[in-house]
Amino acid sequence: MGQAFMIRCFFEKKHHANNASFDRPYDGNLQNDSQRKLALPDPKLSNRRTPEGFMGYAVNMIDLDSHHLQTRTASGHGLRETVLFSLFKKLHVYKTSKSMMAAIECIENGAVSLDGGIRRENGTLSLGFGYLSFSLFCL
Repeated sequence: MGQAFMIRCFFEKKHHANNASFDRPYDGNLQNDSQRKLALPDPKLSNRRTPEGFMGYAVNMIDLDSHHLQTRTASGHGLRETVLFSLFKKLHVYKTSKSMMAAIECIENGAVSLDGGIRRENGTLSLGFGYLSFSLFCL
């Protein structure tokens, strides 16, 4: 099965099972690009600089196929503003755990690093090694 099918299937099951989770979609601006990415500002440290190693927000790192970019809720929101934003919120992605740890002061909804570091929204921290992958399953 393709990724787009799994996301659609997840969206349909999640939406029917718990419509309340999409009551608050992302309500900000979108970037002017073909993927309709969320226009989230880069995080800033107290010195007003973007943390070294910050790669972006997980919600914007998922490429949707063109068919699913047209999918809308009754209120006109797309998959990225509803499903993906409710899953990832403003989850940061960093190159390394070291760069993630240096950015702790500006992480609000959690962070992950490509070498396995995880900082959860509640503040717990897990540092590991290996590869990071996200999977959505349709049950």
